[in-house]
Amino acid sequence: MLVPVALRPLLLVALAIAGAGQGPTPAGTWSVRWDSGIRRIDDERVEVQRRSTGTLRLQLAGDSVTGAWISGMDTPHGRDTSGVRLAGSWRHGTLSLRSTTAGAMGEQVTFSGVLQAGRLRGSMRVLLGNGDAPERHWEAEPAR
Repeated sequence: MLVPVALRPLLLVALAIAGAGQGPTPAGTWSVRWDSGIRRIDDERVEVQRRSTGTLRLQLAGDSVTGAWISGMDTPHGRDTSGVRLAGSWRHGTLSLRSTTAGAMGEQVTFSGVLQAGRLRGSMRVLLGNGDAPERHWEAEPAR
């Protein structure tokens, strides 16, 4: 496309405005370290007994996020490789996700977190059946 010389400054300003505010997003594949094994000490405290590595695969459309959580945990049917489908939002640097399907062991998950310095960090809950879902911590970096 040829742009007349007199209009080039206006085109540059328009391109700069269009690209403004499109900073880092959660879209992509993330390697996640999370509190997979926890033991409740009392109503407010848990002890982390094991941390595992999972994968978040996220797509962004506006402020809507969809994707999958693959825990990497062993299940009665083998290692979790199919994942749990997720849906949620991305607003003002904050990620909020919930499962839309159950995982290999019937689990439902929720994630909340923020993106800072190229890493996602936050808390999650894994609900198995009607039981309690204590808060677990997680952090992620772009998968290699």
